[in-house]
Amino acid sequence: MSRVIRYFDKVDESYIDEVLLDVPLVLLQELFGINADNPMYDCYPIARTQEAFFKKYCEINFNFDRFDYFLEYDA
Repeated sequence: MSRVIRYFDKVDESYIDEVLLDVPLVLLQELFGINADNPMYDCYPIARTQEAFFKKYCEINFNFDRFDYFLEYDA
């Protein structure tokens, strides 16, 4: 099981790429305001205001004008 950031083109919604994350669940729960008993298996849109947090954990050049980003869970 892993968590990834997947991103998609804003114009045609095509899949662009994904980046594997190694972030403790508790930190993601805090960032997204999720209860501690929620394993976060859903898909969560990543906002521009969360960019600095994710840059600490992965090498990704966010471009919010061009792409939509999502935190997702892979089993």
